[in-house]
Amino acid sequence: MGSDLNRILEELARQGWRIQKAGSGHWKCFPPDRTKPMVVLSGTPGTQGSLRMAIHRLKRSGFRWNG
Repeated sequence: MGSDLNRILEELARQGWRIQKAGSGHWKCFPPDRTKPMVVLSGTPGTQGSLRMAIHRLKRSGFRWNG
């Protein structure tokens, strides 16, 4: 699942998102559209379901994913 998270983070960067690693190990993802909310991702997603939910939250902030 780490490679899935890496693919998502790479695509976020490609789309212009600002990504920060928090001290807790989570990822803070800031969309290019500053009117949209920041999304926090787990540094170690436990299941495919958690990745699907993360993608869902990202899409609400403008992320486009064809994964």
